[in-house]
Amino acid sequence: IYIVLFLDIGEVGSGEYTHFQLLVASPEALRKRADDFIISLHGTLIVSDYSFKRIKKYLEEVVKLCEDYGWQYSEDKLKRFFQCEYGF
Repeated sequence: IYIVLFLDIGEVGSGEYTHFQLLVASPEALRKRADDFIISLHGTLIVSDYSFKRIKKYLEEVVKLCEDYGWQYSEDKLKRFFQCEYGF
């Protein structure tokens, strides 16, 4: 398993969002692609098997965990889990 998810996440009702990415990969797929077995885990979700339902549940939990009193604060928290179009 080695797929990149593109996520548009934003404040409800604002019509604005930020583009995020998340690599979803199995340990086997990472091993095949890793140089010298060095893997950066930022923006990577390692799964034992592909289950869209479980991945979606995880994403919903992360978004809920990152909710805050303003979009900027929420966005900063989301950047801890996902790669962002504007970097870290």
